[in-house]
Amino acid sequence: MKRVLITGAARGLGHAIATTLVDRGWEVWATDVKHIDSTTRAQQRCVMDVTDERSVASIIERMAHVGGIDALVNNAAIMPITPWDELSVETWRRTLDVNLTGAFICSQAAARSMRGHGRGGAIVNISSVTFFQGQAAGLHYTASKGGIVGLTRSLARAAGPHRVRVNCVAPGIMRTEGVLELVEQGVIPADRLGENDPLRVLGGRTEPSGVAAVVAFLLSDEAREVTGQVLVASGGTYFY
Repeated sequence: MKRVLITGAARGLGHAIATTLVDRGWEVWATDVKHIDSTTRAQQRCVMDVTDERSVASIIERMAHVGGIDALVNNAAIMPITPWDELSVETWRRTLDVNLTGAFICSQAAARSMRGHGRGGAIVNISSVTFFQGQAAGLHYTASKGGIVGLTRSLARAAGPHRVRVNCVAPGIMRTEGVLELVEQGVIPADRLGENDPLRVLGGRTEPSGVAAVVAFLLSDEAREVTGQVLVASGGTYFY
């Protein structure tokens, strides 16, 4: 059984990814900065702060003691929406620290471990269509998600010789707890979360379970020829 570490798994997309991978036979280590309840059905539920190198190293070491890490999903992120002319440097730094630096810390630790055990592995980073489209009230969030694309491409080249594949998924708007909060704030139009998102080519709406299936594919052996790529999972709201 392959072993995967998922960050930001307490709710939303991370929760959906954890559930999907458990159903597909993975040993899932679900992590978050806060408590994760049993609805994830993950075999291991751990508190981990992606911005803290010691916290990350501790979990990677625990995984090494039971056979090592085979895959990583960098999903942890924050999305504080602030108008560009009111955005503080503190909020900018905190957003990039969690969304981008956290992904780097986890990726570096995981890739080192994968290199060490010799089996290789797979890393999937979560970006966003906002990187391609821009988001007027989210300069910091969009910039962090653009950095994720750069991290993906560079690490794919660096870690490839060690049989570590690195890819990225850029989801569209999904009906998650965080997005619903933004709808309540009036930041995102409510019709984007209705039964038919008006911007989707495929109709319907983007569901976390659908995006989780794309992540599962990229982690699987079926994607063994795929690395350094960005897959947009948004039902056609954006063509990349």
